[in-house]
Amino acid sequence: MRALALSVVALSLVSACSTTPTADGGVDAGPATEDGGPGDGGAADAADMADMRVPLPPFCDPPPALPAEALRKRNDGQMPWLLPDNRAITPAGTEVEVGGFPVEAHVHPTLPVVYVTNTGYTDAHRSIVVMNLTTGAEIQEVVRTDAFFGLVINPAGTILYASGGYSGKVESYDISATDGRLSPRGSVTLPGDQGGYPAGLALSADGSRLYAAQFELTLMDGGAVEIDTATMTVLRTVSTTSARGYGAALLPSRNELWLSAFAGRTAVIIDLTTFTVAAQVDVGSSPVGITFNADGSRAFLAISDGDVVVAVDTATRRVVDTQAVGEPSLAGMNGMPLPASSPSGLWFDGPRNRLYVVRANDNAVSVLDPATLEPRGAIPTGWYPTSVTVSADGNRMVITNGKGRGAGPSTNSDGNGGKQRMNGTVSFVDAMSVDIVEGARQVAANVRRPGNYYATWNCDGAFPVPSRPGGRTPIEHVVLIVKENKTYDSVLGDLGVAEADADPSLAIYGETITPNTHALARRFTNSDNFYDDGETSIQGHLWLTSLLVTDYVERTWLEDYRGRPGFAADAVTEMGFPDYGTFFTHLMRFGIDARIYGEITGTSSSYNGRFAMELVDTRYPGLFYSLTVPDEMKARYVASQIRAGRLKPFTYLLMPRDHTGGAGLAPESMIADNDYAVGLVVEAISNSPFWERTAIFILQDDTQDGADHIDYHRSLLLIVSPWAKRGHTMHVHASYPAVFRTMELILGLPPMNRYDAQATPLYDAFTTTPDLRPYTALPRQTPDRPNSARLPIDIEAGMDFRGPDRNPNLGALRWYQARGAGVPDHVSASWNMQEFLASAGLAEGAEETAEELAAEAREDALESANFDAELRAFARYAAQHPELEIDATGRAMLDRALRGDTDPTP
Repeated sequence: MRALALSVVALSLVSACSTTPTADGGVDAGPATEDGGPGDGGAADAADMADMRVPLPPFCDPPPALPAEALRKRNDGQMPWLLPDNRAITPAGTEVEVGGFPVEAHVHPTLPVVYVTNTGYTDAHRSIVVMNLTTGAEIQEVVRTDAFFGLVINPAGTILYASGGYSGKVESYDISATDGRLSPRGSVTLPGDQGGYPAGLALSADGSRLYAAQFELTLMDGGAVEIDTATMTVLRTVSTTSARGYGAALLPSRNELWLSAFAGRTAVIIDLTTFTVAAQVDVGSSPVGITFNADGSRAFLAISDGDVVVAVDTATRRVVDTQAVGEPSLAGMNGMPLPASSPSGLWFDGPRNRLYVVRANDNAVSVLDPATLEPRGAIPTGWYPTSVTVSADGNRMVITNGKGRGAGPSTNSDGNGGKQRMNGTVSFVDAMSVDIVEGARQVAANVRRPGNYYATWNCDGAFPVPSRPGGRTPIEHVVLIVKENKTYDSVLGDLGVAEADADPSLAIYGETITPNTHALARRFTNSDNFYDDGETSIQGHLWLTSLLVTDYVERTWLEDYRGRPGFAADAVTEMGFPDYGTFFTHLMRFGIDARIYGEITGTSSSYNGRFAMELVDTRYPGLFYSLTVPDEMKARYVASQIRAGRLKPFTYLLMPRDHTGGAGLAPESMIADNDYAVGLVVEAISNSPFWERTAIFILQDDTQDGADHIDYHRSLLLIVSPWAKRGHTMHVHASYPAVFRTMELILGLPPMNRYDAQATPLYDAFTTTPDLRPYTALPRQTPDRPNSARLPIDIEAGMDFRGPDRNPNLGALRWYQARGAGVPDHVSASWNMQEFLASAGLAEGAEETAEELAAEAREDALESANFDAELRAFARYAAQHPELEIDATGRAMLDRALRGDTDPTP
């Protein structure tokens, strides 16, 4: 009798909305009300469309419960080690932590020593690490003024050369003949802005000439220099029109220097006789690594954004072979392996006739046949490998893993967040005994891990999230609400739900500040095992619009966030977006209509002659990322659109004010505004005819603000829908790809890349029994009030809040403001105010005035805006479309962009 009663209740709930039960127990769910948004001629009435709906087949039973391994938390101490997206890493050999972001390694020709270039976020991890080749033990760490890709040892093994990137220098070190330790020998500053940002290095056979690629000779141009190693003076220079010279390799048989143009598509060939550009070969988007076969007849390049390795005939200078590096079994609609492997580093192993290829996003090194480029096997690595090298005797392989083991739990108690805590690693592998066939199987298993859990579940009926694209679902509208910069514990640590793994001592933005977030988490589905895939907003917004951070951005965001000019705009230009486009172009390709509120990243992408800019609602208050316009105002505008019958199949809604701003409004006031705004949007949808056919996903773009006792990357995910389980804490390990895979299945889309193709759909969040009770937003408990930061000087006066993440130490500042002397004992033991101020580039009692700090920020702002390039593109688009209705704040923003105004004042 109880089961029958529940069935009757479920059917009555479905009948209460405009869906209709069918004779076979299914649900009739019809097409949505659509008008296309602003300027397209009004809205249809949802009730008038009810009789047009196509009946759903009967609901399938839910998928089986997941095994415990799918519910594991990150950093739980078990093996295999898990990444934010629940992929596994099982590094071959011995893995040793070095901290930071190691990018390159070179083995000494005779000593059992390897040298590793580290380019981490902190000054302490801008270094060369000297390590024992046999044991991996650290012998020495040489902290440098600055560091970048570029490392080489002279043939005699007596001198090491290293590129200094922003310092503009190439440095040289004497190598101890006994233990391989380094001692400074001298340096040379290269010509050009920041010395052209020296990158990849190559040496002549006799060691008398050193060649350095220049990453940025002038804006978006590259170049190269020839250096006399005896005097450490520049002999000759050459500039190239190819952007961002990165890898460098000498071809003695043809007296040529080859460079990879990382931000372009070419291999640049320099004639060493004349030191001029002899040719440029189009090899594909973002070439990184470059090397040659034994006789120099072939050059090999890793094409990171093209997901291929190419072979170039060095005589004809033509591409003669191409090999996709992803597994063929993970193929897209065109039959090619799905993208997002990101090949980067290369090494040619002559004695074994192997070509090693780093696959950064697959956490692997592939082994190819250099004659045919056919795959022979693979070697599993740590997180995000960046380079591979082999000792002179061929016995020892060394792999640098840029992200290694990640950041681990973060308390912020020492002023350090995840950017500072990322633990890059170096893997030492016995090249003689490693099983590359078994390794390839393991690599595939690691990548496929998240996609295996529901692999056998197939639903021919209906379910809120179909088992395959095109499956039937009662959900027709997907809304993605993106907020800014919060960890799970910082907001929901005090959730008070027994099933949720939370730490109330870390909840600096708890229920009194975020009542709606707490209420939605308790009423609908809240995940306590969800992770952001990046470390910063520049990555987060790319993940949330492209579902990938290109290798170019992964290697340069560290430069940008350290205040190095020249890189901030790159993330929203060609080298920042993958070749396959963005989620917006993915929607356009398959005819899914969409509306973008507030997000600018990805709007310059296009498909079939149409730009994603067309999807932007230009009447949205503030237009794009705006901290001066209250989120409540933005929410009320969106609510008015919903009441007018306007809701697209996909809606992207950026609500950024919980990022917090400058010294004017208190952080807790801005976060409370954001919380109330999200509540208002949910209230509007849940009281509209769309509610019965809508799923809302609420998440953060990254986790820079706050602490978390599980992992720095752990963040919020709320799933709000009549079809979401009520009062449910979801423990399925997931990250952005799982959200996108779930949205794609609802919308009937195939995957974009390897990440979403192998992600775990969030079936566990949904039920076949809808609950149509609406939500009413809870009023704010924290009013607007001035900022009362407890700081010895007004740090925020010099900060720039016109765009996301222009102030890398903001998270630590917010922690101090919220806790100060009141930090719990277990957190505050290592807190040191002086250390925090030092990390912010300040000192207690500093003489710098607020005006001086603001002046410095304005100077930094010339290059610090991660979205300014896209903003300028949209400004040009708007200038060509005077019919667009743009609110006053947005119009002023676009006018400043067209003028090139870099004043950080909003």
